[in-house]
Amino acid sequence: MSKPISIVIITYNRPDDLLVLLKSITEQNDAAQLLESVIIIDNASTVDMHLVTDFVATQNLPIKYEFSNENLGVARGRNKGIEMAKAPIIVTIDDDAYFKEHDALQKIVTLFNSEFAQQNNVGAFCFKVFYESTGELQKNAFPHKKFDNYKNKNQFLTSYFIGCGHAILKKVYDTVGEYPVDFFYGMEEYDLSYRILNNDYKIAYNDIISILHKESPIG
Repeated sequence: MSKPISIVIITYNRPDDLLVLLKSITEQNDAAQLLESVIIIDNASTVDMHLVTDFVATQNLPIKYEFSNENLGVARGRNKGIEMAKAPIIVTIDDDAYFKEHDALQKIVTLFNSEFAQQNNVGAFCFKVFYESTGELQKNAFPHKKFDNYKNKNQFLTSYFIGCGHAILKKVYDTVGEYPVDFFYGMEEYDLSYRILNNDYKIAYNDIISILHKESPIG
């Protein structure tokens, strides 16, 4: 049986943060059974990344560290990782975030196999994002503009996903295409979200998968 999940990470000059994320991945329940690959695209980091590469070398999981000689930006970097990924579910998480619980990968598979996902043709799930420093729900990483009305809901359909942490089916990328390459940073998730919806897939949020994000609450 093929392994269901590939994880794509874009990084730049954040070895300490990336190491925390990688440890949270290696500590996931059933990681060896669930992970087809963990793909790290290094966007031409200019700092010493040996802490990360040394850690990767000690792992039995299929972690691939790909160094780019140019900064590809978010969109092109993600596209490169997506093209390398082979699993039916592609998880993307920022290099300054990490999984809050050890069963996140198991839950991702469960979500896509759920009756809700099947009935609604869900092609993408958004994760629940908290500020690591305060433990508060991150409003600007919440996939609905009516935050106060939706923040306590466990699950709902929405019109866009958040780049910080999400999972999208490989077949969705195959159908709608990848990120727009003329978007270096910002708004690329909206562009892909609208193409997902235009191709009759749905985008959903579910709060059973939580990530901690090191972005500052004061910007």
